[in-house]
Amino acid sequence: MLNRNHRPAARFWLFPLVLVLAATFARSAVAAEFSYPNMLLAYIKLSPDFDMKAHSGDLLQVFAPQQWQQYQHDEFSLHDKEAANLQRVDGIVKAASPDQIYTIRTNADFGEYDFDAKKFALHPLTSDIFFSQGRPCFCDGIPGQFRVFFDNTDVIDGLPMEADAAKHFLEKRKNGGYVNRQIVMELTFTANAVSTAQNVFDSVDVRGHIVKAMAIDPVNANKVLWTASAK
Repeated sequence: MLNRNHRPAARFWLFPLVLVLAATFARSAVAAEFSYPNMLLAYIKLSPDFDMKAHSGDLLQVFAPQQWQQYQHDEFSLHDKEAANLQRVDGIVKAASPDQIYTIRTNADFGEYDFDAKKFALHPLTSDIFFSQGRPCFCDGIPGQFRVFFDNTDVIDGLPMEADAAKHFLEKRKNGGYVNRQIVMELTFTANAVSTAQNVFDSVDVRGHIVKAMAIDPVNANKVLWTASAK
């Protein structure tokens, strides 16, 4: 069971992400966005005791919110819509690969250059830092939020760059006496386990494993600065 109760102060922010169609989850070769619907699908996949039929109304609110809003006061139409949505979600979950990957994009600040190691300091992740997605509906039968922690944060260990290139890189980021040290990190990961805390419907912790980390320079047309893959 994952048990992390705090988030230390860190210059690390999560971008707003556009929700994608849940069908993306079924294609393991394609990275799915880090969103509540996709994390809910992962949760269901990793929780064999989850009763989808008992929560068909909640699932309809998450995966077909317009239908819920349109038919919530018509129990006959709502019953039919819940059944159809349940069948669709069940099919997605059953077809989903356990190796499904997800993507998070976030800002991070790099530190000073180490002339011996030939890299900028960059350690944006720790075992206590998490990314969260909150429940998008007023439904109490499904988790209130998902919090993703990573079990291999050491994948990111600095931003390697030769000294001449590093000097040029820093020069382009100067504005008077100020140096813009913010870059974008793209994290591709798998969801390997979910918590089974007693109060599971308030918050569920997901153990993520980074498959690939990529540093991107938003100042220079989103140029990829560095890529690392987990061993």
